[in-house]
Amino acid sequence: MKKMCILNYVKLTIFVMLLALISGRVDSGEHIERAMFRGNLERTGVFSSGGPSSPSELGWKFKTEGEVFSSPAISGGVVYFGSYDGHLYAVGIKTGQEKWKFKTEKAVYSSPAISGGVVYFGSSDGHLFAVDINTGQEKWKFKTEGWVFSSPAILGGMVYFGSNDGHLYAVDIKTGQEKWKFKAENVVTSSPAISGGTVYFGSGDGHLYAVDIKTGQEKWKFKTGNAVVSSPAISGGMVYFGSFDGHLYAVDIKTGQEKWKFKTEGAVDPAPAISDGMVYFGSRDGYLYAVEIKTGQEKWKFKTEGPVESSPAISGGMVYFGSWDGHLYAVEIKTGQEKWKFKTEGPVESSPAISGGMVYFGSDDGHLYRVAIAAKARLAQKEAERKKEVEEARKTKELLGDEVPCRVATSRIMNCHTFINRKRGIFTIIFDYDLRKPQRVVLMHFLVRMFDQKGRKFYQFTTKESYVVSQKDRNWALMGGLRAVIVLKAKRNILQYSVNKRYASFIAATELSLTGIVTQYEP
Repeated sequence: MKKMCILNYVKLTIFVMLLALISGRVDSGEHIERAMFRGNLERTGVFSSGGPSSPSELGWKFKTEGEVFSSPAISGGVVYFGSYDGHLYAVGIKTGQEKWKFKTEKAVYSSPAISGGVVYFGSSDGHLFAVDINTGQEKWKFKTEGWVFSSPAILGGMVYFGSNDGHLYAVDIKTGQEKWKFKAENVVTSSPAISGGTVYFGSGDGHLYAVDIKTGQEKWKFKTGNAVVSSPAISGGMVYFGSFDGHLYAVDIKTGQEKWKFKTEGAVDPAPAISDGMVYFGSRDGYLYAVEIKTGQEKWKFKTEGPVESSPAISGGMVYFGSWDGHLYAVEIKTGQEKWKFKTEGPVESSPAISGGMVYFGSDDGHLYRVAIAAKARLAQKEAERKKEVEEARKTKELLGDEVPCRVATSRIMNCHTFINRKRGIFTIIFDYDLRKPQRVVLMHFLVRMFDQKGRKFYQFTTKESYVVSQKDRNWALMGGLRAVIVLKAKRNILQYSVNKRYASFIAATELSLTGIVTQYEP
């Protein structure tokens, strides 16, 4: 009895593997979330756009003359982004063709923000520019005393941004005139986030600042152990941001008091993304982290082959981000498992933007890329299925051995497969049978012939197998018989026999015949 149980377990394993072996228009609506860095004023990095309308949409790439560190903003069917070559580009999202470009005097690292038909962005030449989105013509520019890496935030007719001269500025969007400026103790490359009448931003002096949006007066500041380049993200009364001291911090937006901090092994300079009680962020230690916002406890981390300085974007249960290893990654937010990755020819520091089922991002190879999320997911799924099939075939081969040709000598037998495990002396035949009266119990008589490499018959045997077909689910069930061990779905059978190992070494082909079929009784 014990041997029978073990045999049945082996049979069931073979059954499962053989089942696997033989079973042989883009959204034109634009939302305000797409028109600025991180998708909204709270900088949460969450995008709500759905899948692509055309499964054949495979995307494009647009070439500039410098690295594309700037993160794109999308509005009105156009994607806007900067390049190290000193230009801001406007490119049609459907065609990938340039509509216009605007020349500054130095590199454009700042990510643009769009409001009221105007695109606002900074340049390393020290200016914040306001440019008409239709013509590419300058409306005004505002001069600071340092590089403008910071990406602007727009609210209530004002644009807020930082400069490497150590100030955060509030400038009227119509006139380009300064309303106020706030002095930090070091550079302000962090992009400001706005919530509840307060603007939050970091500085190279190691502080995160909270400043009144109307007066420019400090409300509080929070001290970390190193520069705060990370742009803050706000959710649920907390502000989340990274520091070069290697931590991600969670701080109360009203009091400026620390709730928790999370330690990594590298500087945390990208902005975090927040969704469904989790905060996602990268570190120069090469990981993307998923941490619970209530407890500060790690849920998972995902390893890349380079520093992660790209700020993640979330859409449709996936988190998208780049790495210095040259890839854009798509990772499931619940499991931390890679769904797919896309290879470029340079580090990916640009933070992705998502619209209409497409992800847009830049690379240090000088290109802006448009990649179809669904197309990449389908390719990744096909690759995963291929790997699974290969692994199942490998396991099946270990159990069943090599496949040899199988001929059928009866019209009602189809798709015959024979496997020989020469080491174990196991002979397996798999076939489909044309069952013309399915609700019957039948007794089938088989003749099996074996042939050597020269086509000579050297062995044959007959067998009787008895089966029943269930009226409920049409599945075969084993009723008896001499040596049949497994029956698959209706119309599919497996016969397995032990053979002399000496015979097994000679088997090069087989032939299966159905010599008789008898109905035993009606159910």
